[in-house]
Amino acid sequence: MNEPINWWAEIKPILGPLIQAGVVLIVGTFTVWFQLRQARTAERKLFADIHDKRYRALTAFTHDVTELVQKLLYEEMPEDAAPMAINKTSAQFRALNVQVQELSWLFGSDVMIEVTRMHEHTEIILDSIIRLEHRLSSDNPVALTDTINKHNTLMNNAHGRLIEASRHYLYVGHIKARVPSIRGFTIKELMNPRR
Repeated sequence: MNEPINWWAEIKPILGPLIQAGVVLIVGTFTVWFQLRQARTAERKLFADIHDKRYRALTAFTHDVTELVQKLLYEEMPEDAAPMAINKTSAQFRALNVQVQELSWLFGSDVMIEVTRMHEHTEIILDSIIRLEHRLSSDNPVALTDTINKHNTLMNNAHGRLIEASRHYLYVGHIKARVPSIRGFTIKELMNPRR
């Protein structure tokens, strides 16, 4: 006669490894989830720790650049003190190089592009004003003045883009590894957002 099949005896050798695999899968999933949470917490802590340093460095740079350009454009230098004033101004400009280096450690390329643009436009303005002060016969004063005005406008535009680019580094409400570009939006889309 046919003996009844003992299903438990048949399934037991297969069920043991399946249960072990399931436990390993559950523990592995929990471990990966826990590590991702720890990494996210560490990222938030790092962001909060360097937030103040980023803010101070960026504020100091933009303040020093705009103050230097304002001084160059609107303060008249006395004739007898011109070389000393130019040397002092050149020293202030060289000090900006240190600030640019510090900013490169604190911000990504999106911010550093605008920092570099501001720095370059300031350098051109300084060079043009020094050339105007020396009144070389090879220089055209009207062309130098146009260059100064053009690069002052470009420097101010770069400052506006710098504020926009640095927003996600300084806004603590959201921390993102990648921030979507906002240049694709039109004024119409900004005024009438999609629902």
